[in-house]
Amino acid sequence: MQSLSASEIEKYSLLFEQLSPVDGRLDGEKCKKAMLKSQLSVETLGRVWDLSDIDNDGCLDLQEFILAMHLIYRCVEGDMLPNTLPQNLVPPGKERFFAHFTFTSVTSDPFATPSIPSNMALVPLPKSTWSDPIGLSDMGQFSPLALANPNMASMWPQFATARPPSSQTYTYPPWAITSEEMSKASKLFGAIDLDADGLLSGTEVRDVLIRSGLQQAILAQIWELVDVHKTGMLNCEQFAVAMHLATEQLASSPYSRPLPPVLPPALLPPSLRPIPPDPTIFEESNRLIAEIEAINRERAEVETAYATLNVEAQHRASETSGVQRTVDALTHTSRSLVNQRNEAERRLNDYAHERDTLASILNELKGHVASERQKVEDMRNQINSQQVSAKVSYPFDDEVI
Repeated sequence: MQSLSASEIEKYSLLFEQLSPVDGRLDGEKCKKAMLKSQLSVETLGRVWDLSDIDNDGCLDLQEFILAMHLIYRCVEGDMLPNTLPQNLVPPGKERFFAHFTFTSVTSDPFATPSIPSNMALVPLPKSTWSDPIGLSDMGQFSPLALANPNMASMWPQFATARPPSSQTYTYPPWAITSEEMSKASKLFGAIDLDADGLLSGTEVRDVLIRSGLQQAILAQIWELVDVHKTGMLNCEQFAVAMHLATEQLASSPYSRPLPPVLPPALLPPSLRPIPPDPTIFEESNRLIAEIEAINRERAEVETAYATLNVEAQHRASETSGVQRTVDALTHTSRSLVNQRNEAERRLNDYAHERDTLASILNELKGHVASERQKVEDMRNQINSQQVSAKVSYPFDDEVI
């Protein structure tokens, strides 16, 4: 893979400082913000974390963070992640952490390899205590394998892809574990089962697992495969299967033989193989399934009808709202007309009162005029009468004149 350039180092160093490191380190929660922007799969980001967290302290220092960003960038550009970190990408001063990744020879015993730092010990944790270094717990189901280091729990969704074989398959092939493998595993199982309860916890099996020299991701996937019922405990048969899978991994050119996504039927421990149920159970199950499907169909029909009624109700509500607006407008117009009518009636009343007043004044004037006319007529009659009287009293006045 291409080495780091000076411009990359400068750019990623600036990003490192922007994420507010504490004591020169970034925890998983802070690294998540930068890593998720790549849009890479959670599995790929998990492998990037495993390659970058060289000292396995659950945090990334500046050199490790720059390495992680470089690996992510190369993946985005289409490069493949290496199984182990290339020598040209190992940060200065961290070469000592890679001694346990050197596979000089392959032995038949996968548990006779060099020692590994104690902070890489794998321990199954209760589900209530699961955590992940970069906060990806909302992106899938995680394996119950975590680092014993309390500051980190390196778990990734690819470890949770395994599922126990279907309980509907009742014809299993012979168990693939040979009597020699079982004998060897039984002796080792008895030696490490300190409480002699017939089960191995993660703490009890830890030292044996880490002595295999396999990578953390491989060991985690093996545990996930053999812990069929996800109890966090292994019986002797499960332990033998784990040894078998580890041996196969070490016998292949480094991890060229991928682990199966689910435990093959031939490797399923006999003690964990399900017993065929009573066939009548299926009749009852089928009946219940048919009833459930019928209920689901009825529910779908009811939901469809409800949706239709809801649309109609909304349409009618819209129409009602329009009618209400029209009624409000008509009511407002009616009130305006009533006010106008009242105002007109008031004015008519005023005009009638004024007319009556004027009529009264006119009648008074008419009476006064008639009185004055009468007075004039009386005066005229009086004058005429006086003239006639004067002519009678002085009959010769006209002649004299």
